[in-house]
Amino acid sequence: MVVTYSDPPNPFSDSDIAGVIYRLYESGDLVEPDDDPQALYVLILPPGVSFSKPNVIGEHSFFRYLDLTGPQLPPDFDAANAHYAWVRSMERLTLSPRSFPTSWPKPAPTRKGRRSR
Repeated sequence: MVVTYSDPPNPFSDSDIAGVIYRLYESGDLVEPDDDPQALYVLILPPGVSFSKPNVIGEHSFFRYLDLTGPQLPPDFDAANAHYAWVRSMERLTLSPRSFPTSWPKPAPTRKGRRSR
């Protein structure tokens, strides 16, 4: 999946990355982490965007995803760790997004049935 509508703050923080991923969960574009606990989403930032900590070009982490959907009874409460990684622009890397090793796991299916890319 390629997200092109995002306009990341410059510099950005970990909470900005978590916010993008959380909004993609809520929109149904990504499978929620309680449905696929092994999913790892990687964000590649556009050129010229930097992290709030100087000299950091990438990171991997997680945030706690919590979602209480609807007022129905019994309530549907989702909770899981949401794993993510980010790297600054590909201009400094030798791999392109399409040339990651093929031995990596297949991308997780999205909620709409498409595979993320």
